[in-house]
Amino acid sequence: MNNGYLFRTKQYEEFMQTQNSGVLVVSMIESYASTSDSAPKSGNITYYGRLNDIVELNYYEKFKVVLFKCDWVDVTQGRGVMKDDLGFTLVNFSHLIHSGDRITDEPFVFAGQAQQVIFVQDPGDHE
Repeated sequence: MNNGYLFRTKQYEEFMQTQNSGVLVVSMIESYASTSDSAPKSGNITYYGRLNDIVELNYYEKFKVVLFKCDWVDVTQGRGVMKDDLGFTLVNFSHLIHSGDRITDEPFVFAGQAQQVIFVQDPGDHE
């Protein structure tokens, strides 16, 4: 139980009727228009993912940290995330980021940062 939500891993719920592995994280980032830009712009980016593993780091029973390891969708507009005409967010799990292919990939997030989200298959688009 985290933030009032019951999370389960994607593998745990594979043959279940319920879905508790959907994760949403809102992250504030700074971006630059170019390499010569000295005034970054701040903004929120919403990341969507599926929970693969729950890791608890226990520091001699004095301090515990819970991490979620997730498959994260590429949030590039038009690639992994899109908005439809009705304003629904469409998420494509065929386009992942932070998959572990590169040493800089980071699939983990603090459990306290995660919100639960439900993903529904779009009958008009099988991706």
